[in-house]
Amino acid sequence: MDITERLWTLSDAATYLHVAEKTVSRMIQRRELPAVRLGGQWRFVPDQLSQWLHDRTSQRDSLRDLLRVDPIAVPIDRLVRREHIFCAHPAQTQADVLTALADAVNTVYPGVDTGEYRAALQEREDLATTALGAGLAAPHIRRTEDNPPGSLELFMLITERPVPYGSGTCSVFCLVCTDDLVLHLRLIQKISYVLRNSSLAERLRSQPDADAVIATLLNGERTP
Repeated sequence: MDITERLWTLSDAATYLHVAEKTVSRMIQRRELPAVRLGGQWRFVPDQLSQWLHDRTSQRDSLRDLLRVDPIAVPIDRLVRREHIFCAHPAQTQADVLTALADAVNTVYPGVDTGEYRAALQEREDLATTALGAGLAAPHIRRTEDNPPGSLELFMLITERPVPYGSGTCSVFCLVCTDDLVLHLRLIQKISYVLRNSSLAERLRSQPDADAVIATLLNGERTP
């Protein structure tokens, strides 16, 4: 048997990880996944990928414990992944923002119906705006238990220009996706703390990519 027959393709890895192939490709480019290039194609050793996922899951379990104890002490770069940061987004309306965020959740959790999730986000906004002031909003669905089981993700969307949202405008949108109400509240607390500086939202809009956004967030987190 040819050794390549015992390896996984990009499609196999994406199916195993429950993410899109383009997400796997980006992770390979950032050297986040154990992969080898054979004949111009990326291949994966199943056992290595399984171990990588196990290690990552263990890290997420540890993160859950840290968030429960002291969310402020957890560095922001442990909470938001670079592939979950969308810079200079062209959204012009609240509906655009919620649709883009629902699409992002679907990319990580394909079992989530984008239309239903977007409707759930809008239902929460109809109840009361999730705008937090200073150009920041934290959209989320009303019932945390309706999020994917075991989920713990933070998505950040930064628009090119302020978008009408609630009774004002916002340009930084942080969506918390977790089925745990305590973790949801802890993450909202963390977001509010990091973005407490009223000028930070404006600075984030000028950042060219996710790495620059992370650096700006870390700097804002450390600034008294």
